[in-house]
Amino acid sequence: MKIDGVDVPFSTGGSGNTLDAIVDITAVNNSIESEIVVVFTGVVETLGDGVIRNTATLFVNDPTKAGTGIPSNTVATHWGDLVISKVDADSVTTGLAGAKFEVYESNDPYAADCAATTPGVGPISVDGETEFATAAGGLVTVPGLYVTDSGNMPNELAAARCYFIKETAAPTGFVLPSGGAEFTAVEVVTGASATADVVIENTKQSVPSLPLTGGAGQAALVIGGLALIGGGIGVASIRRRKLSA
Repeated sequence: MKIDGVDVPFSTGGSGNTLDAIVDITAVNNSIESEIVVVFTGVVETLGDGVIRNTATLFVNDPTKAGTGIPSNTVATHWGDLVISKVDADSVTTGLAGAKFEVYESNDPYAADCAATTPGVGPISVDGETEFATAAGGLVTVPGLYVTDSGNMPNELAAARCYFIKETAAPTGFVLPSGGAEFTAVEVVTGASATADVVIENTKQSVPSLPLTGGAGQAALVIGGLALIGGGIGVASIRRRKLSA
């Protein structure tokens, strides 16, 4: 807790979704008309509609909160998840497990067209993880990505935010994109996704060609074999002449 930017001692209490920050009244009385700032962190357990709302109520000389207090304005932070679907390019209904992805910022997060932007800072850590792997069925969900908040002027009302995903590992037997193709622009909207937000296709690795054993190929092998046999006879003949000399 700070009063006009200066740290002041305080204690905490409350339960559930309520946090009490209690400061000594002397510190308040010594700072009349000053700004009181309380900074706290919390863990969002469920995304819900994606909007996390917070309000504060100031109780002066009322430690038991018996009165109504002085309410603040309501501020909101907007979050969304990202569902990635990894499929076989030759059979787009076949989901592929084992693909791994990272998430990156966009250089223009509120662009009208996310595909026109470029990758920015990353990889982003979400719930302590920076890499997300597709499971059976080819799906993986990145559980919570920031969209906007009440103080994010002039984008406080944005419905979506641009990000990039980067494929870092392809499923076994498939080609990992490279040369920039490993990045894909995505749009994250507020709230939980009901279906996949982006579908990423992978092509199978090519199989080396086998040597021809029929037609012209077989004839070439036969000719080569005869040449080897002929050479062997020539060497043997030379050796016999030397022995009989």
